[in-house]
Amino acid sequence: MMEDFKSELEILRAKEIELKKVFYKSFSSEDEFELFVEQNKNLISELKSIKSKIKEIEWHLKSDDEKKTHLKYLKDLKNKFKDENL
Repeated sequence: MMEDFKSELEILRAKEIELKKVFYKSFSSEDEFELFVEQNKNLISELKSIKSKIKEIEWHLKSDDEKKTHLKYLKDLKNKFKDENL
């Protein structure tokens, strides 16, 4: 099962890189960028979907200790922002 996750992760990362190359091209103006976004909504949606799947697979591949550490980090970060907003 882990090999399936790793294999899918590699495929998704390659696809993500390919899509980012298209997405992060330089634009000469904001209008040009807006036109690109309008014409490539499917590409952007696919990129978001791939990034979401990558995060999900990475989470499954983490050990329990890594998950606990990450969750603790997120909790601490949330508390930090909460304290700053008071």
